[in-house]
Amino acid sequence: MTHNARPLAPRAPRLFAAAVAAAALVGCTTAPLSFINDQQVYHKTVLNRYPLVVTAVDGASTAFRPVPIAPGPHLLTMDAAPVAGFSQPVQKVYPMTIAPCTRYYVAAQRTSPLVQDWNLVVEETWPVSGCDAAKELEKAKTAALSGQAAPTSSVIAPAAMPPVAFTTSR
Repeated sequence: MTHNARPLAPRAPRLFAAAVAAAALVGCTTAPLSFINDQQVYHKTVLNRYPLVVTAVDGASTAFRPVPIAPGPHLLTMDAAPVAGFSQPVQKVYPMTIAPCTRYYVAAQRTSPLVQDWNLVVEETWPVSGCDAAKELEKAKTAALSGQAAPTSSVIAPAAMPPVAFTTSR
């Protein structure tokens, strides 16, 4: 009995090449990027603070973590895990104006561990390392003039976004 089996090609070089290509594509974006860190609580000592999951930006689903986002006004769709006795997450849409080269740490604040309702809390904001806001805004302005749009950007009329108070605890 003979086997015509060929040795399997190593997958590591192909995976490495795919990762390099993905990193190159991320580096080629024309919009100044900021990030939203979700799925964690930055200030763990605050009572009734729970992690959120950003599920969509301006209606477009997102699976990247942290969530890359272009500066400007956006509508963020977020889910907070259900409390005991409930099976569905509580989903809310919040308007948020994103600054260039900024990392946002967001969480859900509940009044009690038994209450389903929650409010968005921006726990911390930090500058993105190695990002020059002025240079990045110039790139975005050039892209806008040439007709290119950032993958995560969209135009939202300011009147469509009601004012929302964010609390930042530092």
